[in-house]
Amino acid sequence: MNPKLMRLSAASFVSLLILSDAHCQLPVLKANSRNVDIVDGANLRKNIWTVSPDVQKDIYFSQRSISKKTVTFKSDVDSLTFEISPGETKDFVIHLEGKFRCHTQISATRSSAKRSSGSASSTIPFKYGRDQKIHIQVKINNSPPLDFMFDTGADTTVMFPSGIKKAGQLKYDDKIENIGAGGSATRQVSNSNDIEIADLAWSGEPIMKIESQADQADGIIGWNLFEDKIVEFDFENKLITVHDELPKDRQDYASTPIQWEGTLPTIRTHFRTGEIVFDEWCVIDTGSNSAAMLNRSAAKSHSIYGNLNEIGTASSRGVGGSLIKSIVAQFKTIQLSSKSLKNVPVLVQVENSETDLTKNLLGMQILKRYNLIIDYQKSTAYFKPNSLDKEPYKIPRDNKITLLVVTSLAAAILLPALILMRRRKLAPKLKA
Repeated sequence: MNPKLMRLSAASFVSLLILSDAHCQLPVLKANSRNVDIVDGANLRKNIWTVSPDVQKDIYFSQRSISKKTVTFKSDVDSLTFEISPGETKDFVIHLEGKFRCHTQISATRSSAKRSSGSASSTIPFKYGRDQKIHIQVKINNSPPLDFMFDTGADTTVMFPSGIKKAGQLKYDDKIENIGAGGSATRQVSNSNDIEIADLAWSGEPIMKIESQADQADGIIGWNLFEDKIVEFDFENKLITVHDELPKDRQDYASTPIQWEGTLPTIRTHFRTGEIVFDEWCVIDTGSNSAAMLNRSAAKSHSIYGNLNEIGTASSRGVGGSLIKSIVAQFKTIQLSSKSLKNVPVLVQVENSETDLTKNLLGMQILKRYNLIIDYQKSTAYFKPNSLDKEPYKIPRDNKITLLVVTSLAAAILLPALILMRRRKLAPKLKA
């Protein structure tokens, strides 16, 4: 066949798409804003979706489920609800600004983990690395055991050069835009891989490649593998238990709702610095070895600049290379559930920083002082204070601050900001 016959002009492509929509009668969602909320089952995810007229087909991978559920796309002027079963896909069109027709698909093809043991729960031992983060053993495509961090602030699996070297080269068949503090970068993605953790196994999983060694590990496991599970962290005994159902023996735990900010799980946290008291939504981020981080927007909105007990400074760089400066300040208290933590070192982004961090976060120096249950099915977190509350906080000084924050940024800022797994196949802009 003549290759020239395979080429379509932009006008012809638009005409075909419109005819296809009319013929197939695809549902249409009207939108004037490019930011769209998604209600995935019981979970509302605000501003998780950005409509792009430059993408031939944009695919939203819905949260794993073992039963039929509803998924609703909510624009600024309209909403569209679908019933979808495991393994299904649903196609529709987003009619943006009255002129762009954006072909979109909901995919429920990601499968739940299979257990070789046949039990209703799985136990994963972990160790604290030199970075004080959670490290577990993972096999990729039947590789030898690899050292991965378990990061509740990341929504995909990531491989660093050390992991790729040990596991063997992956087949890269896609790309993704990794947007974070200071800019963005295009990353290669391998779309179909086998992952094993303890007695749990997943197939057909995407893995994103990071070109430089960003942490003291072979890679990162995100929360997305466990999005249909309940995950229990016992920080005292260094055990993670993955449940199918919420444990009954949680009488000593206090519960708090999780609010999804895009793909990030956040909880409401109470802060006191000097005489100023305020609440902020913070990412539950085991990928950060700081105690807590507040961005410039939060600091300005609560007028805490000039009212901080400063004990140091910090600097770091995000994915785009812009310098991010922070104040290390000692807060009187930070409260999760019913227990207050006293004299906590918090990183506060400086007021004149050229780049604003997207989210606030709670890192391992706070999280490990509680035993934690995250119910991803019902978007609820449970906290119980443990004996690690007596450990002193590690307050970095001089150049150690930079190392700490850079390590934190790799997971806390670079990865979760926009690693929604979307196939972005560019095409001519489609106008109605």
